[in-house]
Amino acid sequence: MLRVAVSGYYGFNNTGDEAILLAMVSTLRALAQNVEITVFSKSPRETCRTYGVKAVNRWNPFAVAWALLRSDLLLSGGGGLLQDVTGVRSIIYYLAVVMLARLLGKPVVYYAQGVGPVRSRIGRWLTRIVSNRVDLITVRDQASKEDLIAMGVTRPPLVITADPVLALSPQQIAAGSGEALLARLRAGSGGRQPGGGDGEQPAAEAEPLGQPRAPEQKEEGAAKRTLGIVLRDWQDHYDFKRIVAVVADRLVREGWEVILVPFHYPVDLQACQDVSWLMQEPNLLVRERLPVETLFSLMGRLDLVLGMRLHSLVMACVMRTPCVGISYDPKVERFLEACGQPVAGRVENLDAERLYRELVGAWERRQEIVSRLDQVLVGLRQQAWETASLTLSLFYSRSPHRRAKDGYAARRDAKGLFRETLGRKKGAAK
Repeated sequence: MLRVAVSGYYGFNNTGDEAILLAMVSTLRALAQNVEITVFSKSPRETCRTYGVKAVNRWNPFAVAWALLRSDLLLSGGGGLLQDVTGVRSIIYYLAVVMLARLLGKPVVYYAQGVGPVRSRIGRWLTRIVSNRVDLITVRDQASKEDLIAMGVTRPPLVITADPVLALSPQQIAAGSGEALLARLRAGSGGRQPGGGDGEQPAAEAEPLGQPRAPEQKEEGAAKRTLGIVLRDWQDHYDFKRIVAVVADRLVREGWEVILVPFHYPVDLQACQDVSWLMQEPNLLVRERLPVETLFSLMGRLDLVLGMRLHSLVMACVMRTPCVGISYDPKVERFLEACGQPVAGRVENLDAERLYRELVGAWERRQEIVSRLDQVLVGLRQQAWETASLTLSLFYSRSPHRRAKDGYAARRDAKGLFRETLGRKKGAAK
């Protein structure tokens, strides 16, 4: 049995990171049948119950060390861990876990990392020292690779893949949970303003992901077009909420229905409540923490998404829903550029007229946008799967005797696949 330890920002009720974990677990299990996954989580019991994995308290050094000692491989990342914008302690923690794994002689893979910005001197120094000692680095965009190279990371193979969530498909999402949520919010609104959802009832239970399901279809001829808004607080900026509220009111008067959705609960709830209260027109507000699958399903039921959180945009694209971004971090612009989706501006200088034009334009070009998404997602999904494939190929190229016992599903020799993929990536870079 292959034992994999996973280090990341898990168990914090952040939908983006939970979606990443869901995708990692799904892809690893699809490629290696007998894989045991242990996640370092803030809420290990919930993580264990939700994903069917083992989990230990990320703050317990003895539990983490024991999990690493009995593991075959450490996967670090799946998200934007290597940054110090939120504080240098965060990057120190993740790099310390990596160093502990290396001291215990365990292979380490950076799994589709989003890198930067790393601005502190200590953060850049530690990133260079530690990252040059791992076995394989996969990053989710070109800018992350360039950031690592600029910090002096040169030794391990460095491969651009894609965000792990892009490995998922609409067929894996349980049908109905998003529509049930919308129906409950509408029934509970009673025409009240602001914020229709009272959150008294628990979210609809979702079946575990992993089995193909019939994709959800948006209803044609619906009475109202639905706009989902996913916001977060950012530094000391507040005026962008007023601008979003003004534009949302304008769209409601034109026949839209506005739904405010916190992705990191309860952290984002205040930002969503602020916009709900600022609006003059009726709107719906999700006041509860939703399962990842329900949020995926909701993204598929909406007609348009306005998002600040990166993974609200990623999930919308996976569900083939047009989206518009408000950028607070370069990673948002990087992803939207790769998918051909518009950015309405940065959080510090958001303009109401431009935001309105981008939203209306995205709706008017929805067929073109969805068609482009269908084309772009083919390559991105392949790259997301390649992260898992490269990771397992690296391990089995060093332990070929384990392949049959672990049920590794690669069709070709692992060492050959690993070398061939790296060679193809290097050739493309040139």
